This record gives sequence, C-alpha cells and structure tokens, in this order.
Amino acid sequence: MKQLVLAFALIGSTAFAADTWNVDTRHSGVSFSVRNFFVPVEGSLKLQEGKIVFDAANLSASSVQAVVAVSTINTQDADRDKHLNNDDFFITAKFPTATFKSTKWEAAGVNQFTVTGDLTIKEVTKPVTLAVSLLGTGIGNRGRPISGWQAIAKINRKDWGVSYGASIADEVTLTINVQGIKEEAAPAPKQGG
Repeated sequence: MKQLVLAFALIGSTAFAADTWNVDTRHSGVSFSVRNFFVPVEGSLKLQEGKIVFDAANLSASSVQAVVAVSTINTQDADRDKHLNNDDFFITAKFPTATFKSTKWEAAGVNQFTVTGDLTIKEVTKPVTLAVSLLGTGIGNRGRPISGWQAIAKINRKDWGVSYGASIADEVTLTINVQGIKEEAAPAPKQGG
C-alpha cells in the first residue's frame, strides 16, 4: 500500500515536468462525425503511432506527433468503408496514413490547451487547431505512469481534396482520445575506472 501511495505521489510531482508520453495504440483512437443529408454518420480510425512531449512550465517545448491509419476506417458498414477507401475519397491503397505534427501549444485554462499543427491527408498539408484536454495522470495496471488526453477539431474535408458526395457536409468533427505511456529515461552511462 505504501508503494502505491508513493507511486501516485511521484507521478503527481512529475506530471508538470517535461515528460514524453508514447501513444498506447490499444487504448487510443480517432473518431469522426459528418452529416450525410440530415443525419450524422460516425466512424473510427486507428492510431498507428504517436508521441506527446509535454512541458507545462514551458509550453513552447511541448509537441505532439501522430500517424493515423486511414485504411482502418470503420463506419459499421462494409460497403461504405470500401467506398471511403477508394479513389472517390481517401485512396488508401496509395495514401494509407495521415499525419499530424504540432507547431504551437498555448494555454487555454486548467489542463486545457490550444494546439496548432499540420495535418497531412493524401499528401496535402493544412494547418489545424485542436482543443486539447489533459484528462489526468496516474499509474496504469502494469505499474507504469500513464496519462489521458482528448483533442477535438473541426475541419473542412474539401481542404484535403475529399470532395465527393453532394449530400455529405463539408465540416467533419474529429475527436482523438489518447492514453500515453511515459517514456522511461535512458540510464546514465557508467563512469569508467
């Protein structure tokens, strides 16, 4: 019990230092919502990899980068998913992933941040602004420090050349949920002697 209390104390004391969190892809993902005619269609995408470097004392030193596996798009309809993967939409045979790389972090409240970055889809790169929340930090089931994050953005699909379908709204809402696993610091080299 004392070890558990000490572990929580340590994570609490270091949560606002410069930490690197690797995305736990098993507990992270991207969801989206876009209106088709009158009803929103929702779907999900897998995060292939990602990393968050967070420094609350110096937000300019913070960064996030992620790779999204667009070819994993899932709207619970196999025919629609096949169509989304083809040349009318994402051409995932040629462009299987999308990437995001932050360029600026700004404070927006307690554990709230505005993160600007470059989103690349089908080799088209455009700036995007994310409303990011740090949901918490703690010790995971395997005894390693973890963090929880959520980011929300609204984008215009046509900015990335995804313009097919007159009944489909231009605006797409993205929600990114991430569990990060703290990257262990490399051990200091041994002194020779």
